[in-house]
Amino acid sequence: MEDKQLMMVVKNQGDPIKWSKVAEHMNDRTGKQCRERYVNHLNPNLKNCDWSPTEDETIFNLYNAMGSQWAKMSKVIPGRTDNGIKNRFHNLKRQLERDDGQRRKSSTINRGKGSKKQYIREEKLRENLPKHLHGKASMLWVDMYSGLHVIASNTVTGRGELNTKSSLKFDSFRSPEGRYGEKCTRCGLFVPSLHCGRKICSKTGWCESCTMIPPSICGNMLRECLSLRKEQNKELLHILELMEHSHEDKDGQ
Repeated sequence: MEDKQLMMVVKNQGDPIKWSKVAEHMNDRTGKQCRERYVNHLNPNLKNCDWSPTEDETIFNLYNAMGSQWAKMSKVIPGRTDNGIKNRFHNLKRQLERDDGQRRKSSTINRGKGSKKQYIREEKLRENLPKHLHGKASMLWVDMYSGLHVIASNTVTGRGELNTKSSLKFDSFRSPEGRYGEKCTRCGLFVPSLHCGRKICSKTGWCESCTMIPPSICGNMLRECLSLRKEQNKELLHILELMEHSHEDKDGQ
């Protein structure tokens, strides 16, 4: 009954909502209580579905830029509350910590059998990354150096995010459109290319590589990771190199 009354008062209030005024119509409720009840539970625009890869990636992009300003983030991510975003971030952070530990155990770039050298451009691997690549999100890593090359190699071998439960969040993959290919909506690079692979996810608009990279890698760090990839199929490698030259010629015009 109280919820119905609150919904009616808010509806009649108009925009912007003045919660102190709303509270005047609610028995023994403060403006803060009314706001929290409406924003976190009653708002018809709230999403109760699972978080999408795009939402997860957006959280880390925003965190990278502004830190833990959850209220501001909620204005950018429709249907999600500041508390919901905060909880999602910490869940993803715990997953990042577990994955980080596993990656450090499997880091074999300089060890004989199982080495990942064949899957990455070793000459581009930088142990001391420039400061402009660092952001707040990169500070969540325990060992960024050993992690990047493992993730990059997994995008080549197909052992990344697509082999986990998160693969259910990605739709069928299609060929890019347009003469020069199509831009990935996550990394902004062209598909097909050495960085992105050959296909695009029909649901998210992400390239194959981006669907296998954790959402915690964002901004300049994402491109650093993608730059390490080395295509294994020689015939495809030649085609992609020609495509990349075409993109460079187009950008240079």
